[in-house]
Amino acid sequence: MPNANPLLLELAKLDFNIVQVTHQQDLKSLSRWWKKTGLAKKLSFSRDILVENMFWTVGALFEPQHSYFRRLITKVIVFISIIDDIYDVYGTLDELELFTLAIQRWDTKAMDQIPYSMKICANHTYKKQNGNHNGYKPNLEEYMDNARISIAVPMILVHVLVLVTNQITKEALESLTNYPDIIRWSTTIFRLNDDLGTSSDEKFMRRRNELKMEVKIMLSDRNMKQLEQLEIIDNLQRLGLSYHFEDEIYSILNNLSDKGSKRDHLYAKALEFRLLRQHGFNIVSQETFGGFYDNTTGFGEIHHNEDTKGMLYLYEASFLAIEGEKELELARNLTEEHLREYLADQNKNDVDQNLVELVHHALELPLHWRMLRLETKWFINYYKKRQDKMIPFLLELATLDFNIVQAAHIEDLKYVARWWKETCLAENLPFARDRLVENFFWTIGVNFLPQYGYFRRIATKVNALVTTIDDVYDVFGTLDELQIFTHAIERWSIDELDRLPDNMKMCYYALDNFINQLADDAFEEQGIFISPYLRNSWRDLCKSYLREAKWYHSQYIPSMEEYMDNAWISISAPVILVHAYFLVANPVNKEALHYLENNYHDIIRCSALILRLANDLGTSSDELKRGDVPKSIQCYMNETQASEEEARQYIRLLISQTWKKLNEAHWLAADPFPKIFVTCAMNLARMAQCMYQHGDGHGGNNSTTKNHIMALLFESVPLGHKHSSAEKEDHSMVNYREKFMI
Repeated sequence: MPNANPLLLELAKLDFNIVQVTHQQDLKSLSRWWKKTGLAKKLSFSRDILVENMFWTVGALFEPQHSYFRRLITKVIVFISIIDDIYDVYGTLDELELFTLAIQRWDTKAMDQIPYSMKICANHTYKKQNGNHNGYKPNLEEYMDNARISIAVPMILVHVLVLVTNQITKEALESLTNYPDIIRWSTTIFRLNDDLGTSSDEKFMRRRNELKMEVKIMLSDRNMKQLEQLEIIDNLQRLGLSYHFEDEIYSILNNLSDKGSKRDHLYAKALEFRLLRQHGFNIVSQETFGGFYDNTTGFGEIHHNEDTKGMLYLYEASFLAIEGEKELELARNLTEEHLREYLADQNKNDVDQNLVELVHHALELPLHWRMLRLETKWFINYYKKRQDKMIPFLLELATLDFNIVQAAHIEDLKYVARWWKETCLAENLPFARDRLVENFFWTIGVNFLPQYGYFRRIATKVNALVTTIDDVYDVFGTLDELQIFTHAIERWSIDELDRLPDNMKMCYYALDNFINQLADDAFEEQGIFISPYLRNSWRDLCKSYLREAKWYHSQYIPSMEEYMDNAWISISAPVILVHAYFLVANPVNKEALHYLENNYHDIIRCSALILRLANDLGTSSDELKRGDVPKSIQCYMNETQASEEEARQYIRLLISQTWKKLNEAHWLAADPFPKIFVTCAMNLARMAQCMYQHGDGHGGNNSTTKNHIMALLFESVPLGHKHSSAEKEDHSMVNYREKFMI
């Protein structure tokens, strides 16, 4: 501007920057408070939007002298967001009624007026949800009478009055309860703008809650036959919905295990067996198939009858076997033979194409070994084609839930992308693989549940550090440097770091800082000191890396036993699962700590073995060409003079045998470890099958892995014509595809 006053412009710039510094100090103070509360971890269903909440207060009063106002009002808005999420996405109707009654009965003798407004807000929020649950749709006037309060502006303004007024009069407090026009019209504008901006998301969340209630009603139907209940449970699991109905599912299966059953259909018996074992009811044995087996023909009579659906379900059930269950092993071999014959003879006029698709899917990889989230995406598409068996509201719920959970995963990915950029490791360590998205993808496979966002974020950091340090040992450090680095990790001492290159020092400090931060968080939240357990796991990992480096530099090929004793640790599963335990266990169990510090429990050891063997099958040829240390395939070939194909077949057999041990460990681990940790350990083995089924899905440029990532993170499930407006592709998704080069 030609007429701009230079003095005014300079003053404006200086003043803006000075005020901005004040706002930054407010944000730092609030960040420390928010972290200290631990609410982001404890209430993982709630939105973690501290900065956005602070932003509101800058808009309300930006002046530097109102710092106390901004800090306190941000806290108010934080609690409003949390309580809003309790009503919107977390609580059942019964729980919300109890919560609202507790708020209504709040004993507030000291300051009756302020909590009164808080009671009004909570009560009106409950009214909103009560209407959602019973399907009632108010008229506009009725809606606005309630919505002006449920938007929480009256509560905020009560706090504002206290914070900005030196002398509060009785008249002023009474006027607040009558909602003068200055409040009424402010809240009306706020509510209408909020509705314009968020109604679509809230509509999906409300619809999901409605559909969940329908499923609960269906599961509680006492007139439903047991087989129908089992089929619904199976569908809920494969559609990725069972986590919403854990209590209902347990009740049905527990009742079934107590009473037993006398099913005379192989399909029904196999389904029952698989579901009971999946949920830890180890009392069900292979003898349950005694009516279909005899010592002369084995399962031959079933084969003769060509019960293909029963054979398919028996095949899937056989992968829940434990060591020593010979009949289930025989059943697996026989059913696989039958199913392959069935696929080879598809010229029959009465062939069921839906069954053919299921058989193809099972023979490619059994259900018990599959990554849960990819199975969900596949099964949703399969289920919608089953017009004869498909329950429409179940399909709608699965579609909505997949997209809602996907959105939570995207937020996690954004967080770790910012963290990874801030570490500068990718820039300063060009020799290391930059596999952030793949590292994050592992965590979805291990624990996809939306409430475990903190787990995925920290576990991605673990994976990224493992990948980086693995490359330090594999492709960068000299043997002398690796010995110095390992000694530093063993003692957690920086005394010898000066003898290392800067980028190796950077790795050490990045790891040390990460462990310190995680240990501090755990101490603040649970009062336990976990640093020794974390450091011990990294110490074991680096020692195993060094041992492999020595083998490589001396051109030594170990025996299979010697290799496996080291390799189940060098695959990093113990490090991953030790961290996973502290991320999901609350409270921590002393007996479990014993298995993390001394002798690793079989649930960890078996998961690690499967990860190692699957990794070897997928990557050994590539790594052999690069000159890496020999893997299990080369060790077996060297020891037995077997061909490469024979060695690969042997490794596949070892994987199958280890799965049997893992199945049994699944039962035995239920005592010292929480269920969610045991599930994480099982899922890590499933991720191994997923990532290395078609080659190296982690280290190489694998198109299958990229397709999997696209399917789970960047491609939502179409919601159908009713929601066509919501199906338009989000430009942010396109940007993220380009950013991560998917």
